[in-house]
Amino acid sequence: GLAPARHPMLGAAVPLPESDGYLFTSRLSLRSHPWLADHTVAGTTLLPGTALLELVLRTAAETGCDVVTDLTLEAPLVLPEQGVQVQVTVGAPDAGARPVRVHARRDATEPWTRHAEGTVTEGTKPVVALTEWPPAGAEPVAVDDVYPRFAEAGFGYGPAFQGLRAAWTRDDELFAEVGLTDVPAGFLLHPALFDAALHTAALRGDGTAQLPFAWTGVHLAATGATSMRVRLTPVPEGFALALADRTGAPVGVVDALALRPFSAEGLGVRDALFRVDWVPAGTSSGFTRCAVLGDDPDLVTALEQAGAEVVSVQSGSNPTEHSRPAAAEVAFLPVPRGTGAVPDVVRETVTGVLATVREWAAGDGPRLVVVTRGAVATRDGEDVPDLAAAAVW
Repeated sequence: GLAPARHPMLGAAVPLPESDGYLFTSRLSLRSHPWLADHTVAGTTLLPGTALLELVLRTAAETGCDVVTDLTLEAPLVLPEQGVQVQVTVGAPDAGARPVRVHARRDATEPWTRHAEGTVTEGTKPVVALTEWPPAGAEPVAVDDVYPRFAEAGFGYGPAFQGLRAAWTRDDELFAEVGLTDVPAGFLLHPALFDAALHTAALRGDGTAQLPFAWTGVHLAATGATSMRVRLTPVPEGFALALADRTGAPVGVVDALALRPFSAEGLGVRDALFRVDWVPAGTSSGFTRCAVLGDDPDLVTALEQAGAEVVSVQSGSNPTEHSRPAAAEVAFLPVPRGTGAVPDVVRETVTGVLATVREWAAGDGPRLVVVTRGAVATRDGEDVPDLAAAAVW
């Protein structure tokens, strides 16, 4: 049921029934695509935004769409050493536009993360020829220090991505020549070459490190370029691009590309191991009017000390007997410590809390917060004495 993807970064294609859409799948890694190792941000290998755009353009073409109306890059796609699974989908048409999404995960044990979402359409866009070169009236700009400046800002561009060859400026416009020594075949527009075209923007930047965020109106008039002439023009959403080959013949256009500053903390996983960390809650409860569903003087005292107003306290240890406190913003349900045989206590406690949760979910009222003690260790070596409350978790 799989069709060949006919693309170096995609493994297989699957037509989707009913929607007349397509699903493309792949596994990307530094082993299969070693040139991606030359694109790092803050020491982390990222899939370039131009590579996400390339995947979308190829998938959209399968449905006859050749214009990326818009594409928002929602989360950076970190490339760990073992690689990632990637899925690109184009859905059913709606008023002439089709939704497109890019998801990825490291393996089948992890949930999918959506990294890009947008729309694609059929049709063409006006393209620009750049036959007069260098453009009349344009002044040359030195580019020797561009990649050292990128490195200082946290962008690590290896040889595969150092494609900026020359640049000129004229009023608000920027012009550049970009090229790569080794461009593999099969790409619509090789992501490293396209990325080099974006490096031109750094010649007018304020030194802030930025990543592509939102593409608008992207169309390729030709494929397979190995070098390009580039024109960047400022627009309200960022800047527009005109792309041409070495003869000046049109390659493509981008109506607008918006950039945004990157955060090293937002780049995802540096270490694949996560852990739960417990921190003090602070002095404020964050709630104004509270109710306590059960006999728990210590909880009442703690809430009052945190600045909350306890508007009602309901006695009784059976959670299902508690009424819904209308005057409260939040109702706290302390899980009582049972006595007797552990299996019996676990069953009684869990079914009691479950009954309250079901009743609460069926009506209106304050939020329900379940409070346990001794149900989970909050520091190394701490005992977990309440197995019934642990089962409630």
